[in-house]
Amino acid sequence: MDTTRRGVLGLGLGAISSLALPGSGQAAPAALPTRVDKLAPPIDAKPLDFRILRNGTDIGRYAVDFTSRAPDLTATTELDIRMKFAFISVLRYEHRSTERWRNGALVDVRSRTESNGHVREVTSEPHPAGLKIFGPKRRITVVAPDMLTSNSIWHPAFVGKDEIIDMHSGSLLDITAEADGIERIGLKGGETPARRYRVYLPKFDKFQIQLRYDDRGRWIGGLAQSEADRILFKPV
Repeated sequence: MDTTRRGVLGLGLGAISSLALPGSGQAAPAALPTRVDKLAPPIDAKPLDFRILRNGTDIGRYAVDFTSRAPDLTATTELDIRMKFAFISVLRYEHRSTERWRNGALVDVRSRTESNGHVREVTSEPHPAGLKIFGPKRRITVVAPDMLTSNSIWHPAFVGKDEIIDMHSGSLLDITAEADGIERIGLKGGETPARRYRVYLPKFDKFQIQLRYDDRGRWIGGLAQSEADRILFKPV
């Protein structure tokens, strides 16, 4: 697997395609927002748990858990990927990170990524302008408190950002998202209306990326696809 594919897997910007979440073609309610620009994370955030499928093969798990203790909200992301070829392991990828907000402002990020034995860490400390990010190879980036990270796909303001923190490198990534229609998708317990977004990441321009959010701004799926790969997150 080349570094571009690993990067997209690491960002967690694959998700569930319309095949995994079949749409009925019905229109969603008119109240469904075209864009969610709310900064503060949802206080009722519920855990997310997906199986990762690459070209139909189960290769790992992506999960986000939330801990709320006023005025803080902490999101903990875990990503585990294992790929084999002819019973030989070709990729072992583990990523753990935490993002902590206080009164809607990002105040701390921590991550550890291990790829086939190679470890990268990202940490932070307070800065007058917001937050100082320390990445591998002594990379330092200063960000404002309204910045989000590459693991903040669940955050209702994610599709309104033009930059995010890459939690695998500590650097900034350009990002653009645009609304791409409304559909009804099947989840456990029935159907829900969803707005689909096309997401553009110049660093990973080989991939076509879609994300889906329900009418409360909750991330419920998407798709990352290139000529060689179709990466899905299937809810557990």
